[in-house]
Amino acid sequence: MATEQEVITEVNLETETDVKTRERRFHQQREKCERILYYLRHGKHMDGLTKNQQRVVRGQAKTYTLDENNELYYTGGKEGIYRKVILDVAEVREILHHHHSNPMGGHSGVNATLCKISNFYCWNGMKEDVQEYVMSCHRCQVYSKIKTQAPELIPIKVKQPLELVGIDLIGPLPTTPEGWKYVCTFTDYYTKFVDFYPIKNKSAECVAKCIKTFTCRWGAPSRLLSDQGREFVNKINDAVCKEFDIKRSVTSAYHPQTNGLDERTNQTLKQRLSKLVNEHQNNWCDFLEEVTYSIRTQKQATTKYTPFYLMFGRHPNSPQMMDVVDDCSSAPDQPEESLDEQVSERKALYEVTQEQVQKNVKIAQDKQKKQYQKRKAKGVKTFVIKVGDIVYKRQMKNISRKGGKMEPGWIGPYRVTEIDSSQRATLIPLKDNATSLKNKVPYDQLRPYVVNDKEEDDKEEDDKEEDDKEKDANNVNENDNKQNEDNINKNEHNSTGVLESLTNSCGQTDDNNQYNGKSRKNRCEVLTSEANPNPDKLSSTILKKDFWLSDEHIDHAQWLLQQQFAGCNGLHSVLAFEGKTPQIQRGQKEFVQIINVGRKHWVTVTNIGCEDNVVKVYDSKYMELPEKYRKKFYLCLAALLNTSYPNMTIVWPSMQSQKGCSDCGLFAVAVAFSLLIGEDPSTQAYDQKTMRVHLAMCFQVGELAQFPVMTSVLPMQHERKEVVELFCHCRMPYSGSFMIECATCAEWFHRSCENVPRKVNAKTIFCCANCK
Repeated sequence: MATEQEVITEVNLETETDVKTRERRFHQQREKCERILYYLRHGKHMDGLTKNQQRVVRGQAKTYTLDENNELYYTGGKEGIYRKVILDVAEVREILHHHHSNPMGGHSGVNATLCKISNFYCWNGMKEDVQEYVMSCHRCQVYSKIKTQAPELIPIKVKQPLELVGIDLIGPLPTTPEGWKYVCTFTDYYTKFVDFYPIKNKSAECVAKCIKTFTCRWGAPSRLLSDQGREFVNKINDAVCKEFDIKRSVTSAYHPQTNGLDERTNQTLKQRLSKLVNEHQNNWCDFLEEVTYSIRTQKQATTKYTPFYLMFGRHPNSPQMMDVVDDCSSAPDQPEESLDEQVSERKALYEVTQEQVQKNVKIAQDKQKKQYQKRKAKGVKTFVIKVGDIVYKRQMKNISRKGGKMEPGWIGPYRVTEIDSSQRATLIPLKDNATSLKNKVPYDQLRPYVVNDKEEDDKEEDDKEEDDKEKDANNVNENDNKQNEDNINKNEHNSTGVLESLTNSCGQTDDNNQYNGKSRKNRCEVLTSEANPNPDKLSSTILKKDFWLSDEHIDHAQWLLQQQFAGCNGLHSVLAFEGKTPQIQRGQKEFVQIINVGRKHWVTVTNIGCEDNVVKVYDSKYMELPEKYRKKFYLCLAALLNTSYPNMTIVWPSMQSQKGCSDCGLFAVAVAFSLLIGEDPSTQAYDQKTMRVHLAMCFQVGELAQFPVMTSVLPMQHERKEVVELFCHCRMPYSGSFMIECATCAEWFHRSCENVPRKVNAKTIFCCANCK
């Protein structure tokens, strides 16, 4: 079985030509720019150039310039915009990753990513490189909303009546006075003959009775086609079909197109009934037989005959065509030879009709194929997939269900091992010793898997993390006693006060029922603050009255502080605190960090000059946080400290109180700068009126400076403290999630940290990883 690394190698080998083309393109650009660089730096041409080449270099040099670091910038595009010329393939990959895959890049589309990059950089073939990178982004592929369909329409071919019959249900409909709520529909794929049965519920017994009635009335179909609903796929229906020697077929999951003829019959039935029912719509059953007759006696567009004629070889007698006769009259006698002649004529006519039906169906199917090709033009992707290709499979569990709006639309990758005549593929995951998926996947639920060099490492790391989680879960499940399994959630208690014991047999130790916890490693990526590509735009927004600083403003300010104070700790991206687990460097000494505590409010936290379990919070509004924001904020503080103490002390020092609500971000940046230059923010009286202009100017010049202060004394807030208890190996506070007590050391641990399963034996004694 091919591993993920082998798949990546295969894909890379297929794109070897593209890599050579890119290298050749950059080599040509580098050769051209070296001549321009030499001319701009030295004011003369390189040796060995002809006069014609020198003239070309002089003309090209007019649209280029050098910065203070002698790096080449292109000035021939938009007026006033200088774009750095990129000459290295590795640097191109970093730029593409930063402007697309980075959280601030936002995984934008091709045009949006190209627009961002083209404002600051330029190189030959930029559009092709951006398009290739975006189209091969793993995240963009699995979350894309594209529509797909099979490249070719494969019709179902039948040659005689009742060879294939589709069965389906309509409902629930408005309940009739008799209690009917559903309609069980049958459609013959050859004659298009239909039959409908009202039922009170969609139980297996009701459906089985309908199958039995249809078979006894019209004859047993050779094959019965249905979807995978429980009302169709069950032992009762299997027994009925076995009794009448009917073969069963089911459609692929989430693929009603397979039984498309019966689905179309359902639409026709609902449309016709809706035009006949009363205002309460509860008398639809009164018209069911009449509508059935109308469908049976209507010429079908595909066969050019009525379903009734193809089923019985004659047209039905309508009431208008019948003559009124006396009760005593009898039918005229016909000689036996005349009857035999009529039978022979009917048989010959039936054979001719059969041939004509086959021709009409073939013409109709060819026409439908052409229409299918035209329909797929706009907004629909068609992919040619072969055996051995690597593909994604559409995430079908998100269909027709609530929630899951942020789950990926595609999962995988998988390898295609087989494609049958019905355009269904057999898939196998790209893992060692993997087995093929149980159900085949329709062609229109697949899309090709594309990979690029930058996304490979991230994808492999994600897969490795998922494998580790699965192994941990399997190890836990092996320790459970399945015979006495009990739901431990019955003992969950969410009190924010005293944490009560959740073990049912505390103090009783049994080696056979002892669960040893297992701590897990933190694999989170550290998110650092990064420079904003458009500081001028940030400056213009800062100057707006009552404008709240955003994540981009704070991240850019923290990035400037990193450049000015090289040895400082903290200053992570504000996005690092958004997830359930902060993506930060933990336990740093003398850190400074700006955090959003909720409701667009910014504070500055630090442990400069503090003990190991103490953190200071400089809050210009000194506001009391709601419980849900306070829990989240305390988790962030505990993650920053990463102390081994049983508690942490949070200190709110006295500091200047801001006026209004929108300047908290300005005070947070001012406090961070004061801390890094060794000043005590508690003694500062910042000039709030000039803070916006000051920060905007700092962004324009690319360097932060000390914020203006006033000599007057302003009212200060009073210092307060709070001690927060810490638990578990992770030394995090109680956040309302489930915790469990170790029977040996009496310490409390998070279920997630110890990998405790949701269901354990009621007599199980929990022991943490330290006491096992």
